[in-house]
Amino acid sequence: MDERILYHTGFEVIRDIDLARGRKNADFGQGFYLTEDLGFSERWARSRKGSDTVINTYRLSLEGLKVLSFERDEEWFSYIFENRSGRDPRPDYDVVTGPIANDTI
Repeated sequence: MDERILYHTGFEVIRDIDLARGRKNADFGQGFYLTEDLGFSERWARSRKGSDTVINTYRLSLEGLKVLSFERDEEWFSYIFENRSGRDPRPDYDVVTGPIANDTI
């Protein structure tokens, strides 16, 4: 079984992932990101007066899911641009993986 451990850094424990909620809340002002890299998630952590930073851990089974994976290339940049423009550029996929979309586009 193909399974991934994913991490999310935020200010609260989030048991059930809700991507729409994450994007609206814009964790740390930068969106709802999951990563397989615990070290990255730890570096991503920010502080907020009166709040503890929480690293949430999730287990994702890819069994039966259609996965689209990107490298940092022109196709990836195009996907990120379309997604940020409110279009769902690849609606037939259940999971999209790739480099983090920093705001250098």
